Parts: sequence; structure tokens; C-alpha cells
Amino acid sequence: MRFTLPRLVLRAAALLVAIPALSASAGTHVASPLDHRVLERTWLVPAAGTITAYEVPENARVVLTRFCGGSCVSCSGKKLGGKAFRTNKSGCVEHQPGILLPPGETVQCTNRCATMNAALFSGVLQH
Repeated sequence: MRFTLPRLVLRAAALLVAIPALSASAGTHVASPLDHRVLERTWLVPAAGTITAYEVPENARVVLTRFCGGSCVSCSGKKLGGKAFRTNKSGCVEHQPGILLPPGETVQCTNRCATMNAALFSGVLQH
């Protein structure tokens, strides 16, 4: 059986309307894969400088899964401190299943070297 895309979309919409268990009452949030976005950010940290690298939105959560800073860059959160941002010999650390950065967390990175360096954050942004 072959469906064209418009017919397939209409049938899927009709199916969702026909399933009352998927509807949410006022004030209830139904989790969706669309509520989660992969977050990957790279910041250049100036030589011998400090920057505010990331601020977690007040209405969201960020689960940090990877951080790379190398030997020159160190980062820390105002609320969480530096434990989530410690690196190993490779300059990166993997967090499995992840470390929750609190809403409103501000992450600052400092470069101790005389040349520009970078910090990389990977994780999941949840609204």
C-alpha cells in the first residue's frame, strides 16, 4: 500500500486525535523527544583571560556529558564548582550518564596559558 506524504501526515494526525491517552490536561507536561536537544558548544578563551562560557536557562536543565579543556583551560560553575569540569590526560572527561547542571548555573572558564585556547561542552538541554 503506497501513501503520498500528505495522506500519511493526515492519517498520523487523525490517529493522534483518536488516542485520548496522549492528550494532556492543563498544567500537565507530556515528555517528548522534541523536549531534548543535543547541546554542543565550543568557546575560545583568550590568553591569560576568563570568560563566562555558558549560562543554564532558568526554565531548563542541562545534563553535561562531556567536557574538554586541555591543560590550559579550567572551568567551574558558580553553584556546582569545578568537579564537573576536571579533565584527564587527554584533556577531556566523559560523564556517563551525565552531570546535571542546576538551572541558572553560570560556567566560567579561565585560560592559564599565553595563547588562546578552547573549552568544549557537550550534553543534553531539557526544557
